Amino acid sequence: MTTETMTLHLPTLHCDGCMKAARKELERTGATVESSDMTTKRVTVIFDPETLSRESLEAAMEAVGFPPEEQTE
Repeated sequence: MTTETMTLHLPTLHCDGCMKAARKELERTGATVESSDMTTKRVTVIFDPETLSRESLEAAMEAVGFPPEEQTE
């Protein structure tokens, strides 16, 4: 199985409860949350691109009220 890693910047996270909700939704989609940081409002996930797309992960975050912003790395 090939995996990809993606970091989502979720600027609308307000608290640890928001972060927990975001992590739970990402895990529900089938992604594995590798790390999360409330200070930077970033969540890094590992996923199988054969079963999940980057767009579906972003859409899952939008659906629960945490639309991701583009990375400027």
